[in-house]
Amino acid sequence: MGSPSIFDADWLQVRAQLQPDEWDAAALLFGLPVGAAQRVRDEPRGPESKDDRKPPPPPPPPPEPAAEATAPLLWRVTEQRDDTAAATQPPWWSSTPGASPGDYLAPADWLRPRVRPLIPLARWHSFLKQALARPVAGRELDAAALVDRLARRQALRRVPMRTALRWPRQLHLVSATPDRLGPLAHDLARLDRATGQLLGTRVQRWPVNDAVDAGAALAALRGQACLVLADAGLAGGTPGEQAAWAHAMPKPVGTAQPPVLVLPAALRLGDRRAAAAWIDRCQAALLGDQQALRRLDRRRLQAAAGVAGEPAAPQREAAPHAAAVRALRASLLGNSWVDVDLLRALRRCLAAAGLAADLATEVEVWNDAAVGSDDLACTLLPEA
Repeated sequence: MGSPSIFDADWLQVRAQLQPDEWDAAALLFGLPVGAAQRVRDEPRGPESKDDRKPPPPPPPPPEPAAEATAPLLWRVTEQRDDTAAATQPPWWSSTPGASPGDYLAPADWLRPRVRPLIPLARWHSFLKQALARPVAGRELDAAALVDRLARRQALRRVPMRTALRWPRQLHLVSATPDRLGPLAHDLARLDRATGQLLGTRVQRWPVNDAVDAGAALAALRGQACLVLADAGLAGGTPGEQAAWAHAMPKPVGTAQPPVLVLPAALRLGDRRAAAAWIDRCQAALLGDQQALRRLDRRRLQAAAGVAGEPAAPQREAAPHAAAVRALRASLLGNSWVDVDLLRALRRCLAAAGLAADLATEVEVWNDAAVGSDDLACTLLPEA
């Protein structure tokens, strides 16, 4: 039999119209061998190419089995057994020690000294009342003044009433505490918190970075009640910073209340001539160590060293303060964490021993090149 006269595609169309038992008869009719109906593919095959004659590529290797994730081993105590026969303590444990813990352990009070603040809170409240509160006529009759006027036969044009001190409705607190102040920055921050606890919502805080920002804040608040907590550049500030504070203090306007400036008593580190430019524009007060707040005026500005201003004999006064700085710096040896309270306790011990150690000594040691310091503590550097 010659080649069939029908292609696979035609045969598939014919086969689709017949029953399976009629496929062989139809295959003979079209010249196809018997059983061709079963060998013909369901899908037509295109022309054979050279790629079809190539052997099929080998199958890819089977993937490696994935490593099973091992769960972490968690141990728990299910039973406790005591071996009474074994020795549970070394022989030296039951021996009597030669010294008691009290012989080599310091009391707890010695580990962190209880340092008194520069000024008690009651004294600070009294200062604020005198500097910021204003007398106003009260509603209570002043009987003593009334009797005194009647005894003097003076005309009573107005019934005398008792006066009372009234806080301002709004107190603007401007604080500038640069990093170079060291322990003194913590003292000013303590006064800031004490003022807020006393006056509550009456206090509006204006934290500033330098004299320029302080001047902008004071210029905007001119004529209002202002409390400034800063050193005015006199506690180790640069000459440019000291001169900037002269422009920061606003000039008084009429009967308006001038700002109240509280600065630490470390003025021997600055130039008193820079403070003379603004001393009459504000109510300045010196914050000393365990002393009442003293009004800083031109007379006290020119006082001796350690209180305010420059010393009369710098060469003579420099040696005692330098000796105090060296002694306080040497006391840091062996302690890797000297906070502000411990540094003040050491400085007060040196002052009690007769050295000229004041608040400026703490600032000098805090900023010393041989001392490493941050916001909380200081220590003596290893290469010192």
